[in-house]
Amino acid sequence: MRCNLCGSQRLRNLFVKNGYAIVRCLDCTLVQAEVSEKVEDIYKEAGYFSQKSTGITFGVDLLESRTLYDNIPLNESTFDIFNIFGEVSKSQDFRGKSVLEIGPSPNGGTIRYLTSLPNVDGLEISEYAAAYLRNLGFSMYRGSINDMRIDKKYDIILAYEVVEHLMDPKSAFSNIYSHLNAGGVFMFSTGNAMSIRARLLDKRWSYFLPPQHLYYFADKTIVRYLENAGFRKSDIKMLKYSLWSKRRAIKLGFPSVLSTFFLKLVNNLTSGMTVYATK
Repeated sequence: MRCNLCGSQRLRNLFVKNGYAIVRCLDCTLVQAEVSEKVEDIYKEAGYFSQKSTGITFGVDLLESRTLYDNIPLNESTFDIFNIFGEVSKSQDFRGKSVLEIGPSPNGGTIRYLTSLPNVDGLEISEYAAAYLRNLGFSMYRGSINDMRIDKKYDIILAYEVVEHLMDPKSAFSNIYSHLNAGGVFMFSTGNAMSIRARLLDKRWSYFLPPQHLYYFADKTIVRYLENAGFRKSDIKMLKYSLWSKRRAIKLGFPSVLSTFFLKLVNNLTSGMTVYATK
């Protein structure tokens, strides 16, 4: 087994979870699960989403706030778009932007709130999820990120709680970069393996979930992945908070001073992180 990020074979076993070894690369510090089977097939099973997951795994109820955007609420799902494009009340107009969401699952992810935009697509590895969303009127592509053969580019590509599932994130990040327009933004969330919560819980951390979760990222490894794909370090922004944090910020009147202070206060405490990379 080699490190997916740097190719090193200098891997140290940390512990075993669900029968799979969790290892750390001694050269670049990436943590990954030692899984040999093609686990992407799990998500292609017709019963996966109906029996095991709907994509909503955080136990967080959506809290919505009115914005200046017709039919586009501010909630945990849309939070990052409003955040990166400026304060809600003074936001740049993203209504003309083209959007691709990778892995929205049957619940529709973020794209379900962006139907008033002119060009919104989804990419799903699950035929069940793709067909379900297609029947709801969404424009859907079927396949994995690494097999993505879409003859168009996007201004915004979203991937929430997806990259930790990928068998080859290095190729995936490069493919995503190639599907962004110049100035386009790749927004994604994943676990933060160096968060206070992750370090306190150690092997009990909820993101350690092989074989579904294969990679456990930190700021240094994420930046290196993105730089390998073509993004510049100066164009990468990382906010280390979770869906719960976003919901609390909305309750506190985001983008108010109080909500901004709260987000700074919880930075790196909770399990998650949201990354913005601009091409």
